[in-house]
Amino acid sequence: VLLLLLAGSITAYAKEESQEEGIQENVKDEATDEITDEPPVLSAPENLTAEKTGYRQVTLHWDPVDGAVVYKVFLVDHDSYIEKAVVEGTQNTCVLEEVPLSEDAYTYTVRAYAEGDDEIYTEASEPVKISMMLDAPVLTSAKLTTSNRIKVTWKAVDHAEGYYVYRKTPDSSWKRQTIKPIQNLSYTDSKTSPGETYIYTVRAVGMNGDEIVRSEYDKNGISEKTLKSSKVTSVSVVTCRSVKINWTKVSGADGYYVYQQYKGKWKKIATVKGKTTYTYGITSPNKVHKYWGKKFAYKVVPYAGKATGSYSNRVLITMKPPAAALTKASSVSYNTNRVYWKKTTASGYKIYRRTKAGTRWEYLKSVSGGTTSYNDTKAVLGKSYI
Repeated sequence: VLLLLLAGSITAYAKEESQEEGIQENVKDEATDEITDEPPVLSAPENLTAEKTGYRQVTLHWDPVDGAVVYKVFLVDHDSYIEKAVVEGTQNTCVLEEVPLSEDAYTYTVRAYAEGDDEIYTEASEPVKISMMLDAPVLTSAKLTTSNRIKVTWKAVDHAEGYYVYRKTPDSSWKRQTIKPIQNLSYTDSKTSPGETYIYTVRAVGMNGDEIVRSEYDKNGISEKTLKSSKVTSVSVVTCRSVKINWTKVSGADGYYVYQQYKGKWKKIATVKGKTTYTYGITSPNKVHKYWGKKFAYKVVPYAGKATGSYSNRVLITMKPPAAALTKASSVSYNTNRVYWKKTTASGYKIYRRTKAGTRWEYLKSVSGGTTSYNDTKAVLGKSYI
């Protein structure tokens, strides 16, 4: 009996110990489960976008991440991540204010965090870049004005402190025309050459402290072509009181202004369309003798609309009666030769003769303007005369 009791006692003891061990195992398993639970698996935020939504304001947006408690927005500066904002996990948008103007783009990224524990976070989202320069000025016109000057205009840019103007030709690169920012919304370029095409663009200027920050700009620009200068090819006296001016044609010109200079003063004497010649009567017939021997100068300027090109060359002429064109000289008797010429507008003619080239001219007589021939009755038989 004793042995049976002992055996039973042992058996009972063994069973009880086994139960305790089973409980301990259960407790141990439960504790292990609690300690070794993996944190929620978060994916990196996707589809991050950045938009300039106001002056020095950036709005970031991304797709929500399941299980995220907060999001942190970082500015990426080379290899550094600078925290810029913390956003509740229920939101997936962040607005950054007072972002400094910069000519370099800003790069942003976002991470999601679980349970607010900084040790549990996702990989950074794909970075996104955004420019925080002022908007590019909208170019409105480039028009030729007087003397081949070109006036460029543009629309105002909000928050601009001023504007830089740039110029180039089709074969060159942009070059700034204004040393300092200008406040106007227009600029007149006077340093042009005739017959050239010029392209202009403008950048607005903002300030980041003491630093000047230039805006975007219209890379195509706006263009205008100056008028090529004409050239006066001839000025000739055609009557005793009028001159004829001829000049070269200018492509793109609607017409030409003709100018005359007398005693140092210039005045416009004609507007000519559709041709490159003009005959000008200097004065009335009864006053013409007052201008004989006087010097006059002429030049022309092409124009297109209200714009003008550059002045042509200046051609000088001395006003005098036109030369008489001799037509014939013949002997009419043993001592008389008759000379003929074409009628001109001259009020009279003086007749000269000589015996051979290189000798001195001999004055014979003055005749009226309506005369076209003269009889030299002092000819010597056997002599030749010019």
